[in-house]
Amino acid sequence: MEEFEYYVPTTLEEVIRLLIKFGRAAKLLAGGTDLLVFMRQRRITPTCIIELNKIRDLTAIEEKQEGIFVGACVRLGEIERNSLIRRLFIHVAEAAGNVGSMQIRNLATIGGNICTASPAGDMIPALMVSDAQLHIAGVKGRRIIPITEFFKGPGETRLEETDVLVGIYLPLPKPNTGTAFIKLGVRGAMDISIANVAARVTLNGTLQRVEEVKVALGSVAPTVILSKSVERYLVGASVKEAIERLIEKAADSVMDEVKPITDHRASAQYRRLMAAVLTKRALRIALQRAMEKSML
Repeated sequence: MEEFEYYVPTTLEEVIRLLIKFGRAAKLLAGGTDLLVFMRQRRITPTCIIELNKIRDLTAIEEKQEGIFVGACVRLGEIERNSLIRRLFIHVAEAAGNVGSMQIRNLATIGGNICTASPAGDMIPALMVSDAQLHIAGVKGRRIIPITEFFKGPGETRLEETDVLVGIYLPLPKPNTGTAFIKLGVRGAMDISIANVAARVTLNGTLQRVEEVKVALGSVAPTVILSKSVERYLVGASVKEAIERLIEKAADSVMDEVKPITDHRASAQYRRLMAAVLTKRALRIALQRAMEKSML
């Protein structure tokens, strides 16, 4: 590992000044579960490391009037256990609980999982179906980007050289909404996903019809994708019809949307089939949770 300068700023303004000074030679450090591995392998050789863990805005989970704000440096283990997230966004907690081992989750951060921009990132599908908004600070000030517009390709995001992801805003779900996250890995959560799926289902006021549906799929395309075909099948359908036949048809339809690859973990064809299987399971769980929530 090459020598580098190490900074621990306490404000975002300090971070941005350091990024301006060092440019591409600087790397941001929060959990370090990817960064330190890459440095040991000499895949990257930064001359400046900027630790973010002393910046309060980046490390808190805050309840807002119409949603919650999760700082970019919040650990996945904290997200998995947080009672507010488990009550309002159980699928986000489920996704966090499916990342690596307990030791990894106690180090890895939600911001790191997003900014790595892996097509197999477990947090990204869960955040996509939640309509997550990413708050970013940089030389040009602060801006908000919907997570659906953040990724340009594998490992590529819309962050500029002097940008910092501050946190993620999750708007409150509508009444009668249920969600779910499911992951398939060779050894379950310990491995990178072969495929993962998050689903959100909202029923109308009488609980008779499907009002909204969102399904996001990971590890089956160059970036995480939102299914359009599932919405076409299910939005407006009766709950009875959805349970009896349409969920299965909607789930099968994602096989035409995904563009998986073959690698050492699974073949493209297996991923395509599993995308449909996981979508069906996630939709059924989300629908059941939507009906259960309405009875509380």
